[in-house]
Amino acid sequence: MGLFGPTPPPRVTPDEFKNKVISQLYVHGFSQKERDEVEKILRADLFEEKEVDVGIDAHELERTVSWLKANIGHHLLSAEKIDALENVLKSYV
Repeated sequence: MGLFGPTPPPRVTPDEFKNKVISQLYVHGFSQKERDEVEKILRADLFEEKEVDVGIDAHELERTVSWLKANIGHHLLSAEKIDALENVLKSYV
């Protein structure tokens, strides 16, 4: 429990995403176009209005990965790239 209420869950912050996650995606073979697509998909979760909600938590990650897997034809990522994205993000959550 935090000083003023429950401790917020761990999150991938926008800075971590920009400085760490994007480079890890490059290592996993994501093209620039695929990395841009990931950033577009995750933008709403990364930059939420309330400061306490900024970033991607485990629940948001799970929801996004489920959507990506269920909608393969609606984005640029293959099933293998979705798994790689999930693993990279989980290492920071």
